Amino acid sequence: METVNKWIIFSLLLCLFLFSTAQTEEQLVISADRPGVGTGADIMPFKKVQWETGVGYNCEEIEGITQRTYTLNNSLFRYGLTSFAEIRFDFNAVYLPSENDLYGIEPLVIGTKIKLLDNEKCHTKLSLLANLQLPVGSSELIADHLAPSLYLLGQNDLGKNFSLSYNVGCEFDGDTPIPSYFVALGLSYSITEKWGCFAESYNNFAKKIDPRCCIDFGITWLVHNKVQLDIAADIGLTLNMYNISCGVAWLIN
Repeated sequence: METVNKWIIFSLLLCLFLFSTAQTEEQLVISADRPGVGTGADIMPFKKVQWETGVGYNCEEIEGITQRTYTLNNSLFRYGLTSFAEIRFDFNAVYLPSENDLYGIEPLVIGTKIKLLDNEKCHTKLSLLANLQLPVGSSELIADHLAPSLYLLGQNDLGKNFSLSYNVGCEFDGDTPIPSYFVALGLSYSITEKWGCFAESYNNFAKKIDPRCCIDFGITWLVHNKVQLDIAADIGLTLNMYNISCGVAWLIN
C-alpha cells in the first residue's frame, strides 16, 4: 500500500511538472515566414532556432517555352541572435526536367531581420530584412554576381482575427545590374486558434521589363505551439504561371 501511495504522489508531481511546463510553452507560439512569398515582421526570440521547410511545383511559360521546376526541399533556418535581430540561412534543392535533367542546389542566401518597431497600442510591427545571395550551390544555377536585397516589412493587427502585412523592397538577381522592386500586400484571417488562411498580392517591377504580378493564398494548421503545417498556391496575373507548395515550420527549441 505504501508503494502504491508513493507512485500516486510521484504521478501527481509528474503531472504537475508537465502541466507547468505546458503552461510555459503556451506563452511562446511559433511564428513562421512561410507560406507565402511575402515575409512577416516577427523576429525570432533570443537564442531560439526555427526550421521552415517544404516542397513545391512551379510551372511558368517564358517566351513561349514552358519551364517546370520541382522544389525537392526548400529550407530556411532562423536563429534569434539578439532580442531584436535574427540571422537566416536559406537554400533550395530543385529538379529541372529537360533534355538534360538537372538536380541541383540553388545559391545559398544569408540574411538578417532586424526589429524596428513593435507597438502594442497601435498594433503595428516594422522590421528590416537584408539578404545576400552567395555564389554557393550547383554551378549551373549560380548567378554571375552577388545578389543583395533589402526589404521593409510591416504588419498591423485588424481586430482579433485579421492581420494586414506589407513588404516593400529592392532586389538584384545576380545576372544583371538592373534592380527590381518588390511590393507585397497580404491579409490573414484566424479561423480558429489552430487554423488560419491568407491571401496575398506580390509584384516585381523593373525598368524595361514587364511587371510580374501574382497572387497567392493558402491555409495553415497549428498542430502544436511549436509546429505549423501549411499548403499554398500561386497564380500569375501578368504572366502564365502557377505554383503549389506545402511544408512545415518547427520551432526546435
